[in-house]
Order: sequence, then C-alpha cells, then structure tokens
Amino acid sequence: MRYRSLAAISGSVVGSGVRCGPSSDRCRYQQNWVVLTLYCTLVGFSYTSALPSLHQFVTSSTRPDDPNVQPGLGLNETWYSWIVSILSIGEFAGAVVTSLLLRRIFTKYVMLANLSLCAFGGLLYGVGENSWMLLTGRFLIGFYMGAETVTFRTYVGETSSTIIAAMPLEKREKSTLKYTAFFVGFTVCCVSSLSGPGLAAVVAQIPSIDQFRWPGYFTIIFSILLGVVTMVLFREKRGDVQKKGGPVLLKTLPIPLYTVTCLMVAFFVVNWHFAVFETLLNPVLADNFGFDVEYDAYAFFGTLIFFSCGTLLLYALQRLRINNRISSIIALGLALSSSLIATDWQSVHGDPCSQFSKTEGVNFTILSEPKDMAFGSGSAIWCEVDPGSYFCAVEKSGVNLEECGVEQSLTNGIIDVNASCVCEAFSGVSEFRCFWNPHSRVTGRDCQRCARLCHSHSHSLNLVQFLLGMALMSAIVPMSRVSITLIASDALAGESQALIMGIFVAVGAAARFTGPVWANAAYLAADHHVYIVMNILSVSVLLVIVPYILLYRTMKPANQQQQVMRTSGNVASIELNSLLNQDTVELEIGGDSGLVSLENGDWCVEKDSGGLGDGQREVEGGTRGRRKFDSDKTQLLENMESSSEED
Repeated sequence: MRYRSLAAISGSVVGSGVRCGPSSDRCRYQQNWVVLTLYCTLVGFSYTSALPSLHQFVTSSTRPDDPNVQPGLGLNETWYSWIVSILSIGEFAGAVVTSLLLRRIFTKYVMLANLSLCAFGGLLYGVGENSWMLLTGRFLIGFYMGAETVTFRTYVGETSSTIIAAMPLEKREKSTLKYTAFFVGFTVCCVSSLSGPGLAAVVAQIPSIDQFRWPGYFTIIFSILLGVVTMVLFREKRGDVQKKGGPVLLKTLPIPLYTVTCLMVAFFVVNWHFAVFETLLNPVLADNFGFDVEYDAYAFFGTLIFFSCGTLLLYALQRLRINNRISSIIALGLALSSSLIATDWQSVHGDPCSQFSKTEGVNFTILSEPKDMAFGSGSAIWCEVDPGSYFCAVEKSGVNLEECGVEQSLTNGIIDVNASCVCEAFSGVSEFRCFWNPHSRVTGRDCQRCARLCHSHSHSLNLVQFLLGMALMSAIVPMSRVSITLIASDALAGESQALIMGIFVAVGAAARFTGPVWANAAYLAADHHVYIVMNILSVSVLLVIVPYILLYRTMKPANQQQQVMRTSGNVASIELNSLLNQDTVELEIGGDSGLVSLENGDWCVEKDSGGLGDGQREVEGGTRGRRKFDSDKTQLLENMESSSEED
C-alpha cells in the first residue's frame, strides 16, 4: 500500500489545490502582484485628492458674490457629514460583494468590473450638480476601495503561501514574503495618498481648473489606464478558479471568541479615529485658522506624511521580529496620545467670543491700530469687546451698514464679504451661520463660509498642537489596521482569507460611516470646539486597551503556535492552514479535511469521516486510523491503530 509523503500532501494544502513549485507560476503570481500594487495607487489617490476641497465643495454658495470663487453645492454641515460617510458605506458593500465573487470567478474579471464602477463614480463626482449625484459617485468610489482591499490581501495571501511552500526548508522558516508583499502594497497606497493633496495644491494655483471637481475627472483617466494594464498584464489560469469554491469556515476558532471580539472592537475604534481625521480637519482649519483649499491641501499633505511613516514603522517592527500584538498596542497608545494632543483644553472653561456673538447692544471701542489678518486680503477695523477678545467689523463696498445699526465709524474697514455677516453680528441673531464660527481667525469670502467675527487669543486652538495631533492620528491607521488584521488572519485557514478580510473591512467601514456623523454633531454641539470629540476618542481607546492587554496571551497567531511545534520536532514541511488548538491543525486537501496532532512527540494523521480526497493517501482502520512518521515527518514508519495503548 502506497502513501504520499506529508510534504507532498502539504503542497496541496498550501496552494489550496494548486501544485506549488514551478517557476512559471511564481513569475505569474509576482507579475500579478505588480498590477494589484498599481490598484493601490488609485485607492490612495481617489480618496485623498478630494479631501482638501470636499468641505468647501459641499458647503460653498451656489452663487458666490465674488466671481473668482467657484460655486459649490450650497449644502449644510449635515449633508457634508453624510457625503463623507457614504464612502465607507460603499467600502463596506465592496468588501462583502468582492469577498464572495473572488471564490467563484476570475480575479481579473472582478478587478475590471470594480474599475468600471470607479470610473463611473468619478464621472458623477466630476459633473455633480446636486447632493445625490455626489453621494452616488462617492459610494461607487468607496465600493472600489473596499473591493480592492479584499482583492489585494486575498490574492497576495494565497499566492505568497504557494511560493513559500516551494522554497527550501531553511528559507521557508525565515521567509517574510507575505508580510513584505502586504507592506509594499500598503506603502504604495500611502505614497499615492500623498499625491492627492499635493496635486490639489498645484490645481489651486490654476484658476482655469475647477478645484472642486477635478478629482472626479482624474479618477476616470486613472481607472481607464489601469483597466488597460489589467487586461494586458494580469494573467490567470483556468485552474485558479476551479481550485476555489465556497469559503471554508473553521469548526473551532483558534483563539477565544471574546478575544476575536476584542480585536474587532479595537479595529473599530482606530477606524473611528481616522473618521474624525478625515471629517474635522477641513472645518476646524477653516473655522480657526481661515484655511482655504490650497492651505488645506498643504495640511493634508503634511499629516499624511505621518500616515506613510506609520507604515514604515510597522514594517520595521516586523523586520525586528516584534510581533503584531506588541505593534498593535503601540498603535493604540499613539491613538490615545493623538486625541489628547489635539484637544483644545483651553476652550473647556468657556469662550467669551461665543457669549459676545449672541449678545445685543454690546459696547465697544475702536482700537488705535488695526490688527493684521492671517491668510486674508484687504483691511479691517478691530474693536475691543472684552479683555483679550476682538470683533472684526467689515463692509462690502457700496453697502450702507447704518441700516444694520452699525456706527458709521466702523465703515472704514473694507473686505470682500457679504455685509449681512456684519448686520447679523450686530443684531445678535443667533441662527446665522457666522455666529457658529465665533473663534475663527479670517473672514471668509461669502456668508456661507463667514468667519473671524470674534477671536479670543486665550481660548483659540493652537495650530501646531492640532496638526501634531492629527498627524499622529493618521499614523496609527496603517499600524493598527495591518497589525490587528494580521493577528486574526494568521490563525485562519487559507480558504477563509477572503471572507475574513471582508469582515474586517466591513467593521472598518462601519466605523468610518458612523464616525463623520457623530464627530460633526459633537463639533457643532461644542460651538465649533473639538474637546468633546477628542475626549470621546480618548475614553474609547482606554476602554479597549485595558482588556486588550489583559487578553494579550490569548491572541497568539498561528505562525507563533507553529513555531512552538517546530521546537517539538516538527519541521516546516507543511505551511498548515490553521490551528484548531495548541497541538492540532486542520488540513484541507481537495475540499476535504483531516487532523494532524502532536502526541508523545510524534506526528499522527487522523482521517475524518469525510476523507482526505481521492489519490492523496490511503488510510486503514476507519476514521480513527493514525500513522507514525520518521524524524523528518515525511515518511510513514508504521501504522498505528486507534487504541489507547498505541496512541
């Protein structure tokens, strides 16, 4: 009776049915990785290119008085939060749908379909004239982002395992190919993320280009080019689809359910941080520092540099053999630090500007010298209201401010802004939007973005402090998302990679969907201060990091458990799919399964009732038959019947 060696069996296990080793397959896989890495560039660019201008695009007036100001959609802040969060809803849908399609049809066809949706989403964004066109366009772009994330991680995870299995034993144990491929893709995504704000800053200098809608047109061009590259360079064999089938669910989780739940919650919280970053950076900089699209682009570019640094730091920790659990704890610590740093603690005690903006009949005096305006043009007269608080009186040429009850002595200051801003300020009408920005620095160009009515130096948010907090917040995203995902994925079967990656992407998308809504609501409730938002983030991290540390020992990923078994005599002749417990692993061969267990220092193979597949090996003794192997665990020495004495 013939038996195949355990190493031969493992070749089928790792490749999920594809025999590993031929150099042609290896070259084909690596070429496909390059194409998938190019896909990452579109994810980063399509996401960040719209960030600097999105807030002004949504909230700017549809008919601005200044001909140099491009018209926006004229929507309120609530619409802005929904337009931000709709991207994550699309990401959720893309992750779920793609994780199912990847098991049934060619990866190439899935990629081309997603590119088509992304191009159509860019078209809707570019020609968007109302909220629904913008919502649909952002949803389709988000769908592509979620689909690409699942496609890249699934394909690289499966094919890298095949390549590793074909390596010599001494190289296989030390191989970091899978992690390197993941980090290369993520690093490319980070670099492309920097190109979005960088190009936005350049576009802001060209008046003939629509600084609001150009990201949509660029996304169309990028998608078409990637589609051509995919059709020409991405190669698959028919067997790549036949080997797949439905996702295999583990009968027993390798780590406790409460530990998996803790990982999911931690993943949710760090994505919550990123939702705050992408939602509040624009309005906070506009309200407090008068940033326009150009300066917003600079701010996003600078903070996203830290995003790339977080990726490089995590890769360095991997190269230093720092495990993913420690890396994720470091990321959670940085998350807590970022929210504490970005908090405007000086505003907790109240803002006299807010009190003034809602008070009628305030007495004021003209200052001897006007104050300079940052990032603004024109001139203004500053009137002292309370010690340390100032009011900026402005006038649009040709408008009689006396009708608003403004003293004539204040009409000397002229700047390009609707006079109704000043009228509302002196009448004390609290419904006007200008009153909601009482502590901002610079007067806006129209009342849709009216700012800098009052400013208290003792209560203002420090620019360096806020940008540093936002930069750290962006740095934790790659560190936490990758490390937490790897903790879970390392313990899961290869056939389940698509499903599990889809679940994690869905959790992150849910966080980024709810994040913008509550962050914007808390920001408005705090009268345009960020201390409520940041304090909620700090508390959420504390509630996660404490149980996370307590459950540290239960988060051992599969690769560490396999290393323990290697020291007990097992060699890396098998890259086993998943560990069911400390000394048992599940084999998947031809869609069937069996168990390999370590008993008394010897490896034994146990067949289950479903069998291990025709032509793989023959087993006598029924479903409890066991086989003992030699010291290399590759050759069968003797049969062992399933009796207690022999076991």
